[in-house]
Amino acid sequence: MRYPLPTRLLSVLLSSAWLAGCQADLPTPVTPTTQAQTSALTYYPVDTPEPFSEIAAADDLVHYYGSPTLGALSATNSYGGHAIWYQLATDYDQTPVWQSLNGPDGGGATKIAMTGLGNTMYVVNDQNNLYSQSDGTNYWYQYPYAAVDVATYNDQYTYFLGAANVPGGHPIYRLLWNGDAYEVTSGAGAVSLAVDYQGRPWVVNDADQIFVGPSPRIFPNGGGSFTQYQGHGKEIACSSSTTLVARGPAGTNGFPIYSQVSSTSPSQNNWSPQGGEAVQLAGFGAYTLFAVGADGSLLRGEIY
Repeated sequence: MRYPLPTRLLSVLLSSAWLAGCQADLPTPVTPTTQAQTSALTYYPVDTPEPFSEIAAADDLVHYYGSPTLGALSATNSYGGHAIWYQLATDYDQTPVWQSLNGPDGGGATKIAMTGLGNTMYVVNDQNNLYSQSDGTNYWYQYPYAAVDVATYNDQYTYFLGAANVPGGHPIYRLLWNGDAYEVTSGAGAVSLAVDYQGRPWVVNDADQIFVGPSPRIFPNGGGSFTQYQGHGKEIACSSSTTLVARGPAGTNGFPIYSQVSSTSPSQNNWSPQGGEAVQLAGFGAYTLFAVGADGSLLRGEIY
């Protein structure tokens, strides 16, 4: 199914100062709740202005040792959902600074996604409206689609979950650069959504099953099917090389975090515990994840 849409807001290119970033000195590592599990990750606390409920990391070209552009949602309820925060990429000798952002109609959001191309932010609010804006401006472009979740990779590959109820959760759509949208696979449904570096949608359905969708490079206008992966999850995210899931049973601060290389065969169950817990995840680069805990805390995990 395809929907027409007026031309979307053009993304504004990042300035060279924003593209430059490297991470400021990392704080002292913390011991995650599930550190007893085998883990290759070292976790660091991230300072936040208030407890968070959602985190999104921009897939820009910031150095892997730097701090990427981040978007986040407060854990506190407000008009539209939750207050919106963002943090621009910083150089190695700079301290990242969180800034508040007025959302659509001055309100907040329930879901957030970020891309490095023009620092574009996508949000969904509690009225199931889908919006985007660029470079921290207060101009929000509204798309004529009802949505409950949104995810993006490099702004070339953006997907959203429609608000309708279908078997498995909600229908899965790809949002094109000109604002048109099409249903990826008719009848497929999900409750959690991520996008990998190949532009493929990764989803978790309401039975905690994990699926990966068709490559848009092969099926640029829809078609293809979703392939089920071994394992299960509650929340899903992607870095440039890895798929991340948080899955039950729940611990003291969320669900235990697992990862596996995105190119792993669907028939293999190679999920490795990563020693932390989260209620929501975001991936960045090849070896970095951000995890929001049930208490609203934010951790950055680094594989060395």
